[in-house]
Amino acid sequence: MLKKLLKVALVLVCIYLALQAGFYAGTRKTLKFFVNRNALSSTLTVNSRIKALESIKKGEIEKAEEALESSIDEEVGYLGVTAKNPLLEDKANILKTIQSVKNYREKYPGHKIKPALNNGVTNALKLIEQ
Repeated sequence: MLKKLLKVALVLVCIYLALQAGFYAGTRKTLKFFVNRNALSSTLTVNSRIKALESIKKGEIEKAEEALESSIDEEVGYLGVTAKNPLLEDKANILKTIQSVKNYREKYPGHKIKPALNNGVTNALKLIEQ
């Protein structure tokens, strides 16, 4: 009877340790994803701003505008994905920002979204229509 009880206890301990290891690995992987995504977003934003500033200093206003518009596209695509996350606490602020982008684009039409960013921007703007 004691051997049986020890075997059951050992199995339960193994199950517990496996669950803890899985939780740790899953949490770590998720955190790694978000850290890398935020780093990529920040990198793209900074590079776009540098490009815009260099264009302004050279007097190339249209190039600066395009760099800033592309930067907005990159961020709006990310915000659209983020707004769909069930863990998000401040969805209203994100939707307000996307609405601001929509209002800006309606006021100043003519910007061509890069094909790589088109789906993300389009999906983000659709969130406002819902």
